[in-house]
Amino acid sequence: MDIEELQDKVGKFNDLNFPGQTLEGVLAHLHDETAELKDSHIDLMEWADVLILFLAAVHRSGMRPGMIVSLAEIKMIINANRKWPSKPDERGVFHHVELGA
Repeated sequence: MDIEELQDKVGKFNDLNFPGQTLEGVLAHLHDETAELKDSHIDLMEWADVLILFLAAVHRSGMRPGMIVSLAEIKMIINANRKWPSKPDERGVFHHVELGA
């Protein structure tokens, strides 16, 4: 199954089981699941939950995964051309260096 087929399956499931669910609601649930993933990153089902909810959010937004993949390719080019610090912040996050900062 490719990502487009999976999103179709996720979208149909969501439309059938959660009528009227908003994008904001899906994103709130995705936020909860990413917090669980942080605590249980070796649990592969948590990774699956995050992917399913991401695809549900893409579905609720009216976009298709192919659009996101194309945009991610462009964003990777942008990221490759950014300046990055040698060390992460106190949370372990690497943020690109803002030009002129």
